Amino acid sequence: MSSATTTNHIHVYQGSVTANGIDGTQVSENGSYSSPVNVELVGTLAESKIVTLAVRTDEGYKTTGTVILSDVGDDNKANNYWSFCWTPTGTFKNSISTKDVITNKNKLFYAKAKATTTESAKLDKSVSLEITASIREDV
Repeated sequence: MSSATTTNHIHVYQGSVTANGIDGTQVSENGSYSSPVNVELVGTLAESKIVTLAVRTDEGYKTTGTVILSDVGDDNKANNYWSFCWTPTGTFKNSISTKDVITNKNKLFYAKAKATTTESAKLDKSVSLEITASIREDV
């Protein structure tokens, strides 16, 4: 998965991310795949895995209004191979939103990847996470 942004002041992070922290590795943006979210699944087991991610703005910026995170690149949305949730045990969807103000501190969210028993092994680059948000300087 690669993330795409509508502005360059908000980003997705992976790895060791903690709530309200500034840690993690920035996920690659705009299809560069330099640091994509990778999940290995066994299709014959219809396996799924949840990974913890974070969204945060650059220092000195914050969101206003509703922030939407959505999968805009999945070629087969009907199968919901990737879905997202603000909690690890909630309902996972193709798109999630919040009115929480996102600042330069991590706001955690969760991505669930799943495989089906009919899937063959492949490198899937069809998922693209888009962040729709209004960003302003945090003065």
